[in-house]
Amino acid sequence: MKPIFSPQNKKVIFFDLNNTLVDRTQTMHYAFLNTLKEYTGRWSAEDNEWDPEAIWQRYYSTCSKKTTSKKHASSSSNPVCLRHALAPLPFQFNDAVIKAFLYEFKNNQQEHAVLFPHTKNTLEALAHSYQLALISNGSRERITAKIQRLGLERLIPEAHIFHSENGYRKPHPQLFENALKKMEIKSKQALMVGDNWKTDILGSTSSGIDAIWISPNHNKKMTIRKLGNQRVVIIRKFSYMLPLFSVTST
Repeated sequence: MKPIFSPQNKKVIFFDLNNTLVDRTQTMHYAFLNTLKEYTGRWSAEDNEWDPEAIWQRYYSTCSKKTTSKKHASSSSNPVCLRHALAPLPFQFNDAVIKAFLYEFKNNQQEHAVLFPHTKNTLEALAHSYQLALISNGSRERITAKIQRLGLERLIPEAHIFHSENGYRKPHPQLFENALKKMEIKSKQALMVGDNWKTDILGSTSSGIDAIWISPNHNKKMTIRKLGNQRVVIIRKFSYMLPLFSVTST
């Protein structure tokens, strides 16, 4: 595949965080099992009803059935789903315990985020030729802490993290325009990579920024389309992204 983007036409690559760099489903999976272990200790592996993987599947599948939106199906704060998932365990889970479990579950997701496969290697390769930055609707403190725990702070320094500031959140153009200004580039020199069509893709293209949309359900490995004056490249996985770029080899 011939590269589409080069250092001559793109200077900065902006990334979304969750579901773009961070695999939220795998992060939830790991965090749920870790939280479950904290609350139940060790149990007999011979008892299928106590199998932690089975409990996780009950939780995730129940949440998925209760909503039609993938985003909401991944919710990590649904007490109804949690009660259903924990029902086979011979422990008492009152309202206070359920609330505490969900609180620890959320904290574990922050502490133990999981990257999509090949993400760090891809970022390292891109960093030789492009500046890497982040545009997220999360708080600066939580984003910065997560980047550090993932070992990405050398690739995406704190000065390159742009969050929902002054009331502006993606897809508001002002957040993207603020990021362009601070990176001292024009919109045509930037690229946005994200998984959410509305917040990442429509938000960036409305500010004159080309985009890469990571859409797992896309029926082709790669498609290029126009959105107004902007170019949008659609791929199924983050790992498909590197061939789109001309990079300097080391």
